[in-house]
Amino acid sequence: MQTRKAKSEMGPIYCHLFIPGARVYGLGEKIPFHIQLNGPLDALQKLLMPQPANTPPPASWSMRKSREKCPLHTKPKIRVYLLRQSQIETRAHKAWRNMTIGEGEVWELPPGICRESQDVVNLDWAGELKADANVTIGGFAAGNVCVKDFIALAVEPPTVDNQPSPYLSVTEADIHVTLTDGEKLVGAFGKLVTYPSEPPIAQ
Repeated sequence: MQTRKAKSEMGPIYCHLFIPGARVYGLGEKIPFHIQLNGPLDALQKLLMPQPANTPPPASWSMRKSREKCPLHTKPKIRVYLLRQSQIETRAHKAWRNMTIGEGEVWELPPGICRESQDVVNLDWAGELKADANVTIGGFAAGNVCVKDFIALAVEPPTVDNQPSPYLSVTEADIHVTLTDGEKLVGAFGKLVTYPSEPPIAQ
């Protein structure tokens, strides 16, 4: 997660999304995942405990106290979901559409017994994800039609008094998975294609 200001005294916060090595799943199968945010102590303090303007930060901060003092509405919004990209190519033209086909359930994990150093702090979440019940076809590639499925992670920092967070929101969809109906396996492997001029898709 990058800061809004190009030159900031706060260090970056790194977002990691982990899933099992086997990236082939049935349409009704739950996909476990693990999320970790890590970075300097002061950076995570700014993310989890944003302060209104002209308000000095707390004198001391620890992982245990942060969980007690951080109310629900100030926590970052973390979303993990299945993103399906459908592409069709005719002659020299391409058309595409992105749509959400499954929402993940995310929950916090308690801090570890061993205390992290003051230089780097880890925050962890876990969860499960699966395709919606109305999704009956997996990813495939046939001729000029290609359907790919990705696991996407979105992290939205909290705000205080309508003031934006010093950190920018993050959305990544680089983890490709193959969904199958269990009878035959068809899938297209690759990276999510994004276009700056892509129109918004109604979900």
